[in-house]
Amino acid sequence: MGAVAEPSGVSQTVGSAGTAVTASTTGTAVAAYTAVMVTIKIGAVATIGAVAAHTAVSAAAALTAVTAVTGVLTTSPASPTITAGATAPCTLAGLIAQAAAESWMGLTLAQTIAPGLPFFMGGVTSILDMQTMIFSYGAPELALAECGLTELAHYAGIPLWNTGGCTDSKTLDEQAAIEGSFSVMAAALCGGDLTHDVGYTESAMTGSLFQLCMMDEAIGWSRRVTRGIEVNEETLAVEVIKSVGPNGHYLRHPHTRKFFKTEFWYPTLCDRHNYEEWSAAGSLPMRERVIAKVREILETHTPPPIKKETRDVIEKVLADAEARVKSTDTKKK
Repeated sequence: MGAVAEPSGVSQTVGSAGTAVTASTTGTAVAAYTAVMVTIKIGAVATIGAVAAHTAVSAAAALTAVTAVTGVLTTSPASPTITAGATAPCTLAGLIAQAAAESWMGLTLAQTIAPGLPFFMGGVTSILDMQTMIFSYGAPELALAECGLTELAHYAGIPLWNTGGCTDSKTLDEQAAIEGSFSVMAAALCGGDLTHDVGYTESAMTGSLFQLCMMDEAIGWSRRVTRGIEVNEETLAVEVIKSVGPNGHYLRHPHTRKFFKTEFWYPTLCDRHNYEEWSAAGSLPMRERVIAKVREILETHTPPPIKKETRDVIEKVLADAEARVKSTDTKKK
């Protein structure tokens, strides 16, 4: 697992897919990781990592537990993570065709084992950068291939998780912001059902709480765009325009007071103050604002408690699953 060069005092390591998650800052692993996960609200994939971290069990056992509790089998642990130019054709059309075939093979197996079991298609598809020999998480081809795969999945009537909010950068910088934000927007526009890998850095070798937090802003921005424009008699505001007239303004108009909180999106990290106000507040760049917000979340956020009966069921399923994994490992040795 790689390490991200971040400021001292904020130690963080987040595992890649299939590994347990840890984060040593001001609290336990689950508090540190799920604090930001709850803020981002990126779904069940995060839950698997959080369960693994909280109970110190393998991710395989955690996935088994989540599957047993929810009754949903996903292709997450074995979804096609194929590489154009290496393990798949160099052309994006060929890459998408192979990824779909591999996912649908998993679907066939799942239905053979448990007919009617809900299925969630997945896949991380990108290119092999021929200069660096890395699987690029910041390439535009990743977003484009995911959009193509989403189209095929939805054509077949199957939900799909795609990839966004990730980067090839090694630290929280402008590259991380650009690549992460573009992939978030592409994921939103192509209509994937869940966006995975938010916060992955260093070509998915490392996860960053800071990248995760910064991408929350990009997710909010993208959600506002995909919400679109509501058009009706009231929002067209023709009568309002007439009443205000050429020399008036809309600031005090009841129409403005009614709509400005819901029609506009308000950032929590992007700064909209004028230069003097920004300067007086410390002239903090985005990087420093992100770090401050992550620290605040880790220090103040308290996840909602899990009901005791729910926790008892989860812990039993986890214990049984971990026992099976250990038994299998012992037999292999």
